[in-house]
Amino acid sequence: MTEDFKHKTKYDELKKRYRAIEEENEILEQKLCKARRHIKRLRLERSLLLERVDKVNNDHHSDSGSEILHNDFEKHKNVKPKKKKDPNAPKGPGNVFFLFCRMERDKIKVENPEENIGDVTRLLALKWKGLTKEEKKVYYDTFKKEMDEYEEAMKSYKEGLIDSPPHIQNDIPMIQHQQHPEDIFILNTENEHTL
Repeated sequence: MTEDFKHKTKYDELKKRYRAIEEENEILEQKLCKARRHIKRLRLERSLLLERVDKVNNDHHSDSGSEILHNDFEKHKNVKPKKKKDPNAPKGPGNVFFLFCRMERDKIKVENPEENIGDVTRLLALKWKGLTKEEKKVYYDTFKKEMDEYEEAMKSYKEGLIDSPPHIQNDIPMIQHQQHPEDIFILNTENEHTL
């Protein structure tokens, strides 16, 4: 009986050790997986930075896009405080970097499927910083085109507000009532009785 008890206690101890080792292995596996992802991201960042250095060395331009960014900043320097926005108003295109992200995000996700949204955005930022003026010009032109479309949409939207009754201009929603022929008949007969 005592030998069975000794074997059972030894078996329980070994089982506990086995579980502890399994838990440690899981933790180490998670850390290893995270480290591999980090290494992969660092390699990608390194390649992007090397491309950027090559472009700077090959292009002997004094300024690689900061002039355009500076002009963009100067344009938006004197912005007035925000008003309440109408949810039905046309949406603006954002800025050039957001446009770049919208156009390139899928490519980065395909190259790095295991990266989360924050990491993908960081990689996009690195890629954006590495672009030359000429490469950024494509995105600035597309942004200008979208901005023109937005301004036209806003113009027609505002014209629609001016033509509409005052209660719509004050952002109070008006429920449109569709008149049926029966309603018109009832209204006409009521008017006949009052005459």
